[in-house]
This record gives sequence, structure tokens and C-alpha cells, in this order.
Amino acid sequence: MKKHFVVILSAAIAFGACACGEESTEKTEEKKPIEVAEDVPHRTGDEIVGVSDKNISDLDVTFSDTVRDDKTGNWRLAMASTSEDFLSYAASYYENYFKSDDEVHFFINTTLGTTASVSKMADMLCVNVYEHVEGEEHSANNLPEGMSLGQYWVYLDNGDIEKIG
Repeated sequence: MKKHFVVILSAAIAFGACACGEESTEKTEEKKPIEVAEDVPHRTGDEIVGVSDKNISDLDVTFSDTVRDDKTGNWRLAMASTSEDFLSYAASYYENYFKSDDEVHFFINTTLGTTASVSKMADMLCVNVYEHVEGEEHSANNLPEGMSLGQYWVYLDNGDIEKIG
């Protein structure tokens, strides 16, 4: 019963945290290119914690188009080792690895020991960062399994990163 609860809770967090999950449809929604306006001013305020402006191609990323036990068919998995957090690369990661906007990606940083879940909502990415739990990547039933470290929105118009939780 406890394991069943943990699986349900993990799925709810992955799809519903910060209202970032989207309802899955049978038809895959094609990803639309991001239109970046020239000279979009950066947002200000205490919750703006940085800018996602690093190029994901600078990292050696191992990517998988499938996640074992994924019942939606929309989960993807990527792994890399870097001393910088995923948020710095999130916008570039989206541009390079998302094929449609209904996908949910999990990015494991083995150096920092974190797992980030990434989904698209409107004109931003919802990124939830968790402690990485060894072996969680082997099954969708275990992703993400670690304690939540933070919730963020990454605005795709200029890369602003806003901490929301």
C-alpha cells in the first residue's frame, strides 16, 4: 500500500507540481518553434534567480527517447555530468531535445546528484528539481523519487528563471 502511494504521489508531482503538467492526449502535439522577441527586457524581483542562457550542446548529454514503464509514451530521459545546475541550460535543452510540447523530460545531473523534471506550459518551462536517487532512472515508476529541492519557471522569451517554490 505504501509503495502504491509513493508511485501515485511521484506521478502527481511529475505532472501536477506548480500546475505545469498538461493533460495527455492520444495525438502528439507538434512542438512549435519559440519566437524570441528582440531585446525582451529581463524580469526583476526577488524571485528571479538567473537566466537560462547556456548551450546544452556544451555538455556531453546521454539521451533516451523512452523511459522504461512509461505508460504515457511522453517521458524522456537525459543524463550529464556538470558542476552547473540544469536551469542554466533549460531553454537550450528544450530547443534541442523536445519534439513536442506534451513531453515530460527528466534530466539527471550525476555530478550534482539532482534530477530535474521539465515540462512546457504556455511560454515557459516548468522545472522541478529533486535529489537524485540512485537507480530511479531505470523505471518511470520511480521518477522522480528524491526530495524536492525547488520549483522554477524558465521563460522562453528571454531565459529568465523564476523560483516559485
